[in-house]
Amino acid sequence: MKSLLLLVPTAFLVAAFFVRRLWRPDSIWYVLDHPNHRSLHARPTPRNGGLAILAGLLVSWPLWLVLEHSRLPQGWMFLLSGWLFCVVVSLWNDRHEIAPAIRFLLQAGTAVYFLIMGNFSVPPRRAPNGETPGHGKKSGHRH
Repeated sequence: MKSLLLLVPTAFLVAAFFVRRLWRPDSIWYVLDHPNHRSLHARPTPRNGGLAILAGLLVSWPLWLVLEHSRLPQGWMFLLSGWLFCVVVSLWNDRHEIAPAIRFLLQAGTAVYFLIMGNFSVPPRRAPNGETPGHGKKSGHRH
């Protein structure tokens, strides 16, 4: 828990550093999002803040592993490869517009890949009494 006091500011400062570098018009990563009929903004807006957040995560995550003496989580390779694929899709979309339906299919496919290949599962929901819905007592039957 104490490591969070170091990791959160570290991730923030790294991201802030890269935001200042990436949002300069002379940066090779500088990309403007020009408003269209689906936009919420009225003037061109930089769209590469995700790279700065990515940099903050890439610095803080390994640091967290070292500070907490943690092992890599199960399926980390699939998580990382899926994450990097989403980064590549997002970067490509920043430079060359990808149709929203195609982008959604690529991102949904990455999530399915992550769940299947990483051997992850979604835990069942539990009722307030601790029972799993659909198992145990049926509602409406009182004795």
